[in-house]
Amino acid sequence: MPLDPISTVHPVTGAIRPVTPSLLAETYLCPRPAPFEDSAAILEAKTAPWANSLEVAPESTVAAASKALRELIHAAPALDPTSVEVGRLPEGRARFHLTALCDIWRDLGNLPADLAPLAHALAGGAGHALDPLPLLRSGSRIGATSADLALADMLERHHGGTWQEDAFPGLRPAGSGTLRAFQAGDTSEGTTLSITSLRDPLDELRFAAARAQRLLDEAAVESADEIGLLLPDDPAWLIDAEAVFAAVGLRLGGLPGAPARNRAAEAVHLILAVLNKPAPGMAAVALEALGVGTRDSALRSLLNRHPITGGDLGQTLRAIANHLPADIAAALRGLPCGAEAAPVDWHGLIAITRPAPTSEAPVTASRGAIAVFTEGRNPWCEVRRLLALGFAGDHYPSVTGSGPFWLEHEIDLIERTCGIALPGRRASLELASARLDRQLAAVSDAIEITVPIRDRAGDRLAPAAALDMLAHRVGLTAETLIQPLSDDAAYWPCDSHLAAPSPGRSAPETRILDLGRDLTGLRLKNGAPCPQSPSRLEKLLVSPLAWLLSELGIEDRSWGPDELGAMVRGSLMHKVLEALFPPGPPPDPATVGAAVPAAIDAAIEAETDLRFLAASAWAVERRHLTSDLTRIATRWAEMLREADATIHTTEEYLTGEAFGMGLNGKADTVLKLPHGRLLVIDYKSGTSKKRVKRMQGGWDVQAQLYGDMIAGTELAEGGTAISVGYLNLTDMVAVTRGTLVGEPFGPVDTDTHAEANAKLSTTVAELREGRVVLNTTKDAAEFDKLGIDAYALDNPLVAAFLWEDEE
Repeated sequence: MPLDPISTVHPVTGAIRPVTPSLLAETYLCPRPAPFEDSAAILEAKTAPWANSLEVAPESTVAAASKALRELIHAAPALDPTSVEVGRLPEGRARFHLTALCDIWRDLGNLPADLAPLAHALAGGAGHALDPLPLLRSGSRIGATSADLALADMLERHHGGTWQEDAFPGLRPAGSGTLRAFQAGDTSEGTTLSITSLRDPLDELRFAAARAQRLLDEAAVESADEIGLLLPDDPAWLIDAEAVFAAVGLRLGGLPGAPARNRAAEAVHLILAVLNKPAPGMAAVALEALGVGTRDSALRSLLNRHPITGGDLGQTLRAIANHLPADIAAALRGLPCGAEAAPVDWHGLIAITRPAPTSEAPVTASRGAIAVFTEGRNPWCEVRRLLALGFAGDHYPSVTGSGPFWLEHEIDLIERTCGIALPGRRASLELASARLDRQLAAVSDAIEITVPIRDRAGDRLAPAAALDMLAHRVGLTAETLIQPLSDDAAYWPCDSHLAAPSPGRSAPETRILDLGRDLTGLRLKNGAPCPQSPSRLEKLLVSPLAWLLSELGIEDRSWGPDELGAMVRGSLMHKVLEALFPPGPPPDPATVGAAVPAAIDAAIEAETDLRFLAASAWAVERRHLTSDLTRIATRWAEMLREADATIHTTEEYLTGEAFGMGLNGKADTVLKLPHGRLLVIDYKSGTSKKRVKRMQGGWDVQAQLYGDMIAGTELAEGGTAISVGYLNLTDMVAVTRGTLVGEPFGPVDTDTHAEANAKLSTTVAELREGRVVLNTTKDAAEFDKLGIDAYALDNPLVAAFLWEDEE
């Protein structure tokens, strides 16, 4: 987009409006243009330099070539492929690529829809126009393409031109000359320029809202619309700004409108992407975000299909449509799926269903509201005070590169040799810098710049390049030019409005918190206490306070990036083992490993929390997981064969009672051993060393609880002996009833849970009386000696209440 849009002035009303393709087509009676179908031509160009890339990434390759072709057409003189003098280029990559684009353009024989009206108008004369369109001269051609210049020249030739200084706010410095002070680097005390650093973007917004309030309270401005707010081009800034300013009673005007969304088109495109296996993880997540309802088990089953022929696809889409809202269902049923027996053209279907970009709603001013400017747009009004935020990182100026098609030196070579200015990093920098000058020039009294030290994720940011340029003018560095906001509110340039501190609460005098009520029934569902699970009771064994916080929902739920931690790894391993070892005889150890990759893919596809592992960035981790699970599955099959065991059931939902409370959970697998004995096995991702120590000391919790729950079910077959144990996946050792055996399951005559049961009985009795015994600073080490990982003590709230051990 050029710095100044090509605009026209109504000869009677003086209204200014940009000359859009639709306005040009209506004025010059342009016939409906033929479709510019370049995607098919790009795919069919077998000798083009991108031909090999089509085999690896057809969609992205077509998109990159299509973008490069359209940029070339906008940059070429006379909108004609013959005007591109490719022969001037030396032999090499730039000439090869430019020749291929010109060949496709020549073969298509027409122009994109946005340029067809211009070509039609250029071929005619002023007499062909229904209304006059006098050009509004802006004096700037920064960022303009050859097509933009041709349009401007034609309008002036056909209809004349006019100049209006106030048409584009910021064309000249206004009022007291703030821009001149900025360019002169005047940073003396009392100047109209200040640069302050704050912690992060949210702090900046809160600070800006307080500054705007102060300016209004002190009558530094007459109304809020004399204050401007300059924000980076990032939706997160706009969303947060609305919320922060609304919280202090200030309105924002001029916010860019949200683009119109075609929900049905998005859903159809995403459904096709999910059906074309392997499905991108983000496509499935995006479907859920659209509210399509992929948690419906029948719909999820349909989305797991991979249709091969057009007939299969049509049948699948019709079945999927039965589970979707009417607008999406209609779009699915109307989708051409190809011949009944022909292979599905996935690339073609995904390409034609990709939602077209929609223009943003125009900026709408709001009287009495703070004027919002964004980094990538010209200012739409003049203001007295500007609060400019986010001057760090890749902003101010935000620069885009040449993309995947051209190299920067090739863009320079084509411009020098052929006179065609393709968009690249240099042009982007020139445009961004000019726009920033335009934004600062729209200010009459003062500019207040704030710089975030860290981004929203906590990573440190460097000052914006614009600040480096300013500092250079005054012989300083950006770091010395920027003044950090003092921690002392007395030095703030606005009221802090700090809430009065609440009176402090003293720590309990003893380790016992007496809360004065029964604490065992706080977590309710439909008015009844929720049952406990074996894992919750293990948390209670370690820390009554951690268990209580969990019952009340008071736990750390902070966002963090995707990571292959113990929880994710364990969840994936459980899903894969469940799939590979269904009820019945164990699989053949010689062949079970071959099924691991497909089982991993299915688990990742089925579970929302695992879908990030489908991304190419996690390929190395997936290879390691495949290797580990192949080893695990092979050894587990061997162990089951050695024990002559069959798999009785997997992921069995169980209910029961323990310590006077309801109990439920899922047993990973239940084995049937010779002589009818049942063995409950719980998969654990660690090694057996600590598990053996824990069980031999009588401190185990989970396995015995599963055994007790199974004893009262039909699975036990009327009194069948039940044993319990663990399979430790890291070293593939089975630990049963505290005995480490190698047959692979051995005697089950050791009491593994007596100490744990006694401790839990005492703890539950205390909770019923409302008492919570706090942990001590030595508990983690003591639990480690017992073979227990005290993860519950990692909770920051629990750690804050650790009692200092007197010893």
